[in-house]
Amino acid sequence: MRGKVKLYIKNFGPIKEVEFNIQKSFIGIFGKNNSGKSYSISVIYLLIKHINNLDNDLEHIIAKLRKKNGIYRSLKNDYQKKNNNTKILMEQFFKDAFSEILTEKLTNSFFATFNDLNNLKNKSSKEQPEIILKTNHL
Repeated sequence: MRGKVKLYIKNFGPIKEVEFNIQKSFIGIFGKNNSGKSYSISVIYLLIKHINNLDNDLEHIIAKLRKKNGIYRSLKNDYQKKNNNTKILMEQFFKDAFSEILTEKLTNSFFATFNDLNNLKNKSSKEQPEIILKTNHL
């Protein structure tokens, strides 16, 4: 991914809130025992692993798009007619498809890594865990 890439992790295991710039080639983490360093690294690893493998998941992406084929075909036709709003809708369509696929893959990886997602809730917060990926492209 090019451009700014930030990862926000909130209420995840012992982590209350942390932010990473994952565009960097080196990320250093230090802190007290049981402060969430390993949890953070696991999230970063799983996220980067799946983003890097999205090219290999092209069939999965195409299958998702086929499910929404009517929407895609309509947007494509409008786009070819130079409808200005359609470009925005197509960008959102692909962002949503990317987000859906990445969320599905990460959820499966979190189950495989942490066994029970209920264990990932921050004990001092009643809020649900959040992992937010922000880029200037998504």
